[in-house]
Amino acid sequence: MTEQAAAPQGAVVVAQPRAIDTLKQALEDRIPDISAVLPEGMKPERFIRTAILAISKSPALMECTQASLVRSIVEAAEVGLEPTGSLSRAWLVPFRDRDRPRPEAQLIIGYQGLADLMRDTGRVRQVWAEVVYEGDEFSYELGMNPVLRHVPAHKTEDPSKIIYAYACARFADGEVQFHVMSKAQIDAIRARSKGRNGPAWTQSYPQMARKSALRQLANYVPLSTKAQGAIERDDEREFGQPTATAIPTGIAAAREALAARAARVLPTPAVEGEAMPLESPLQETDSTAEAATEGSR
Repeated sequence: MTEQAAAPQGAVVVAQPRAIDTLKQALEDRIPDISAVLPEGMKPERFIRTAILAISKSPALMECTQASLVRSIVEAAEVGLEPTGSLSRAWLVPFRDRDRPRPEAQLIIGYQGLADLMRDTGRVRQVWAEVVYEGDEFSYELGMNPVLRHVPAHKTEDPSKIIYAYACARFADGEVQFHVMSKAQIDAIRARSKGRNGPAWTQSYPQMARKSALRQLANYVPLSTKAQGAIERDDEREFGQPTATAIPTGIAAAREALAARAARVLPTPAVEGEAMPLESPLQETDSTAEAATEGSR
């Protein structure tokens, strides 16, 4: 039996601070910076407290470098999304790099977080995304008078039965823009993702399908500088390079036209019936280089 060595008589034993306490102190030291970038109405103390609570519940995140955790939390503050994983808005995910001894935390924006960012300008009144399962009544038409109709059958929520995903945006003048993706198109985006075999896609496929459709819809929606920057960074984490700025000329022109149109009209009352998110945020799980990233392009 091995006995613990006793401290020399008269020696002062100093308890080592816990990693979570050190992180909390580092974030509290950054309160002025965090407060400066948080949206109006969000308190920096609460923001830090909720982030610390989420990290403390994940052993994998506790292994990440403190610098990467602080950096990711500050980035979350900049876009106004609490990185707790709740309601599929945003969370922190550990990434492993072969050249580094410890994993690095990165901020991942969920599909509801992306919808929040798309509403940031005030020109978009409502944003929602849904998946279509086998057995649902679903049809859509493009052209001069686009139409989309979806009547869920509620017979299954098996991700393997998903056949489409779509995202819709209602502008201030009441007009609606939508984008539909087939399962083949969704899987093509997954194939390009660095985290295609990570828990985001394997455990939360419906949420990833929604975000894929939202990400495509974002090309046709007027975005704030904050939202566009956040999407570019999310794309870079997902695919290794930013893609939000690589917008075809026709799409860029359409976005400018939408922005000009929205600026000319008065806001209309919000429409009832916005789709509610599923209560299934991504689990915080350690990962390899093919870690979970949520983004779609």
